[in-house]
Amino acid sequence: MAYITIYKHWQAGNIEGIQLPSGTILVSGWVEQEAGKDEKELAIIYSRVSSNNQKVKLKRQTGDLTNFAHERGYEVIDTIEEVGTAFSDHRTKLLSILHRTDWNVLIVEDIDTLVKFSFPYLEVVLRRNGQEVVAMNDSGEEHNPEDHIIAGTGEQELIALITRTRALMKNLLGVGNAKQSIEKNILGLLK
Repeated sequence: MAYITIYKHWQAGNIEGIQLPSGTILVSGWVEQEAGKDEKELAIIYSRVSSNNQKVKLKRQTGDLTNFAHERGYEVIDTIEEVGTAFSDHRTKLLSILHRTDWNVLIVEDIDTLVKFSFPYLEVVLRRNGQEVVAMNDSGEEHNPEDHIIAGTGEQELIALITRTRALMKNLLGVGNAKQSIEKNILGLLK
């Protein structure tokens, strides 16, 4: 069971235990629920593509996410489709979802659909509000802010940074001449 699910059960009084002044919850057992009182997770599906020429991909993504949600028993209360780059801070439809409080689960294709950087920070805020993001293509592992920290020797850190920069520039500038120019410049740095 995911942490957020257990926390929701704690808040609803379905789990017995005590909460320490530090915020830590010590669980002692489950409280028996009345029959038929199971709550469905209220979900919003968020589909996004980068450009208008990807409308077919957007519809396919929405369909896949809808099937995913129904297979897992989520009650879908809204489906939002947006066209815009994941690097933009001005995705109005995503912002409108984040302002809402009527959902527990935001279903996306993968975390990169939602944000390219700093997901662990967003995840902390959502969890505090009793909300979570479920990525259809996620491995199921917890997201750790330290996963984004580069460790190793100075040379390893530089290579990792260049690799990440290269990936970022590819996403920002696309393919063609820009791609070739970026690769040439990065390879020049590695020599």
